[in-house]
Order: sequence, then structure tokens, then C-alpha cells
Amino acid sequence: GLSWRGGASAAGGFRILLFDRDFIEANFRQTGPVPGVYVLNARNAALREEIAQLARERQRVVQQGRSWADALEASQRRLEHLRTGALERCWRLTRPARKTYAAALRGLRTKASCFASLLELDHPEPVDVQTLSVLYGEVFGEEQQSYPLLARVPTLDRPCGLVEKPLASGADNPYAEFVKALGAADWVREGLERFAPRAEGVCPFCGKPLAEDFAERVAQCFDEAWHRDFAALQAFQQSYAAACSRTLATLRRNLEDPPPGLDLSACRDKIRLLEQAVEANLKALEGKLAAPLSRVELTPLDGLVAEINAGIDRANDDIRRMNGAADLAARRRECMGLVRNLMALQARGCLESYRKSRAEAEAVMKAQAASKRELASEYLRLTEEIAARRRACTGTARRPTPSTPGSGPRASKASFSAPVQKKSSTNWSGQTAFLPRA
Repeated sequence: GLSWRGGASAAGGFRILLFDRDFIEANFRQTGPVPGVYVLNARNAALREEIAQLARERQRVVQQGRSWADALEASQRRLEHLRTGALERCWRLTRPARKTYAAALRGLRTKASCFASLLELDHPEPVDVQTLSVLYGEVFGEEQQSYPLLARVPTLDRPCGLVEKPLASGADNPYAEFVKALGAADWVREGLERFAPRAEGVCPFCGKPLAEDFAERVAQCFDEAWHRDFAALQAFQQSYAAACSRTLATLRRNLEDPPPGLDLSACRDKIRLLEQAVEANLKALEGKLAAPLSRVELTPLDGLVAEINAGIDRANDDIRRMNGAADLAARRRECMGLVRNLMALQARGCLESYRKSRAEAEAVMKAQAASKRELASEYLRLTEEIAARRRACTGTARRPTPSTPGSGPRASKASFSAPVQKKSSTNWSGQTAFLPRA
């Protein structure tokens, strides 16, 4: 018989429909277990069959994607294992070079940096170990002799118009006119400076008494402008003598302890000529101060100074070559490059084997990654097709389910369902009864 839950009856708004088996199989055919979903027509039944087929295909894609992901991870672990092994072997093989040329290992002091640097040398050049050892001793040796460079000197010539013109007084008094007429201004000035302070009122030449204002009147022969020019001339002579003294002292120090084998003979001859010219000029300036009315020409010195500086530059080039100072950094780079080549030669077999294995492993990983990407795209396509067919099913609704983080072949599948209706069936002579809600 037919019973109703909760005391319901057919009189409560339900009506009983009886379908034969042909109708049921055409309109209610199930393609798999779909809990809570009732398919109400033949089109829905076909769509459900397609959804089931697509779901099976998507599950196959998920399994393949997981297989490719696992294979890719395994390949990455194998590549890292290859690198670790090659790194250790390379470090052992290069130990002799690292021990012998320890100071030339910039960028090669750790296993990882050494291995990475040597990998870049696909074709290391042959190294003459004897030449490398000599170069290493020159640029990294503890007993490397270093010589100081010679000092250059500044120019000495400087203009001074007071040197070449007579230094005459413009005073206008009887004594001044008398001294000018005799041309004895220098003699009078010298006598005034040397003897007047000790004259004690008596002329040192004739022995006669001097007038009380004699020294004052003689001093009036030289006006203020003359005293100003004379002071400027004295200052020039002092600065000129000091500059020449400093220059000659510097040049003499250059000659004191030159590096062995350095030829400074030409420079020494030029310095001797400069000393003579400086001495002559200083004597000329002393004469000018003693006789301000005289005309003096100083011998130019800058030509000799330029020749001496040129010789100093050539000598410094030789010293730099002796020291290796000018190209020390370049020579050290050259030495480090040779050491790197030598280490690459010592580990050549290990490096070549690793390069080959790495290329093979990377090719496999590239193919695995491409397959994984293709499967991810296929998974998305299948998911979209399943969603489209579910939307096309009439009389069904999607039941929300908590989403699982992730995407691609490992993403969770959505669950679809319709409201569950009470179903009861009985079987009379091959017929089945379905009782949907009215």
C-alpha cells in the first residue's frame, strides 16, 4: 500500500501520477549518483550524462596534473642534487690552486661563488703555471719593494717691474737736487744707513762736525713713494729667494735616494744649471737693493723647470713600472683571471659533466612544466563546460558549498543539487510510481 509521512494523505493537495517504464527511462534516466537532484525531462537526462562524462574527464586531468607536478618536483630535487654533488667535487679539485694562490681568490672564496664563477668559463684558456707564479709574487708578494715617486716643482718666474727700472726719488729739496746732480743717491743712502747711526755728530770721512739736522735733511732726499717701492722690491726679493730655495730643496731630495737602476743623470745636469741661474738671479736682486738706481734683468727659470719636470715625469713612469703602482690593479686582475682559468682547467671534467646533466634535466623540467600548464588549461575548460551544462538543466539549482583554496587541477569540484522532494515507489506489473510535490 501507499503511506504518507506525518499523517498526510492524497486529499491534502497531492495527486498520484503513474508512468510506464518507457516514459521513465526516456525522462528520468540517471547517469550516476546525484544526491538530491531530480531530472524531469529527456533533455536534462542527456545533459546529466554529458556532465558525468565531463566530470570523469576532469578527474582524469586532475590525476594527470598531480602526476606532472610530482614529476616536476622530483626533477627539481634531482637538479639540486646534481648541483650539490658537482659543487663539492669542484671544490675538492680546485684545492691546489686555492691553496697556492690564496690572495688572488676575490669572488672565489666560497664553494657557491667559486662554482658559479667557474661555470661561466665554457672554454678556459691554457695557463703557464710558472708565469702565473712569477706574476703572483710580483703583485701579491709580501716582499714587494715600493719606491716613492719624485716630486714635481712649480714655476719660478714672476713679474716685477721694479727690478728692471731705476728706483729714483721724487723729493724736491736742496739736498735731493744735489744728490741727483751727483748721481750719488745710492752712495748717500748706504752712508745714511751704515754710518749715520754711529757718526756721533762727526763726519766719518772728513772728521768735521755735522749739523744737528744733517741726517734728517739727507733722509729727505728719499720721498714716501721711493720708500714704498723699495719695500716692495725687498719683499719681492725675499719671496723669490724663498721660492727658489724650496724648489732646489725638493729637487735635491729627489736625488738623495733614487731607486736602483733609475737614470737621473740628465735631470741632475738640469738641476745644476738651475742652481747656477738661481744663484745669479739672487745676486742680481741683492745688487738691485744695494743700488736701486741700477737696471737688472733676471735670467728666466721656467724653461729649465719645465725640462726638469719632464725628466721627473719620465723617471716616475719608470718607478711606476718598478713598483707596478700604475697598473697594479690591472695586473692583479690579470693574475686573478689566470688563477680562475687554472681552477676551471683543474675542474674541467666535473664542470662539463654538470653542464650536460643540467641541460638534460632542464629540458625535462621545461616539458613537464608545459604539460602541467596544458592540463591546468584543460581543467579550466572542462570546469566551464560542466558549469554551462548544469546551468542548462531545467528545474535544478546549485547548492553552495565551502570553497577549497587552490586552483588548477588540484582545485575542488562544485556540488550541485535541487531541493529534495519526498519520493515513494511501488511496482505493479512493471510500472513504477513517482510522487513529486504538487
